[in-house]
Amino acid sequence: MLRKIRVFPITGYDSTGYPQYGSPLPLVTVDEGETEVNNIRFKLTPTTTTKTLSADDREETHTAIVGFTFELEAYGIDGKALAAITEATLDANGNINHTVNTGTEKYVGIFIEGKNEKGKKFQKWFYKCKFDPIDEEAKTQSSTAESMTLSGSGVVITAGGKDRTHATVYEGNTGYISGEPTAAGIYKEPTE
Repeated sequence: MLRKIRVFPITGYDSTGYPQYGSPLPLVTVDEGETEVNNIRFKLTPTTTTKTLSADDREETHTAIVGFTFELEAYGIDGKALAAITEATLDANGNINHTVNTGTEKYVGIFIEGKNEKGKKFQKWFYKCKFDPIDEEAKTQSSTAESMTLSGSGVVITAGGKDRTHATVYEGNTGYISGEPTAAGIYKEPTE
């Protein structure tokens, strides 16, 4: 079960290699007093590379994770979030201008909060992600809500001397955030 999905524009990196984030943006904005029931699914698939070494009549295979792909399904997306994850810009009138081929790749951090099948709450920090261009479709009014699927990829960062893609923090553990996530709340593995 997902409860919160937030995107954080990356503004730089700290001295240990972790991203520094700007202000979080909800994927879908809800009005005050409304319950956030817009997030349906987040699926992560590791991307690997395999190298086979052949010598001395033997073969040895090495596999390494080089990133991941993801799919995120939700009921719509807020204009500010769309501008943060694509080449689109939000103008002074609040309208979205779909610019293309700008040569600007927008990387963001993604925060997800949810709970597993047994009710254990967790938060995930995906450190550096890039969304694919978004397919858009307009339909006539229907009696069922239509969702949209966003896809993208994440890369391995080297932070704290280790290669990493994301972190999972469980409720009750140090680093679990109660309330809204902030840029300062990014989970970083403690250094010894």
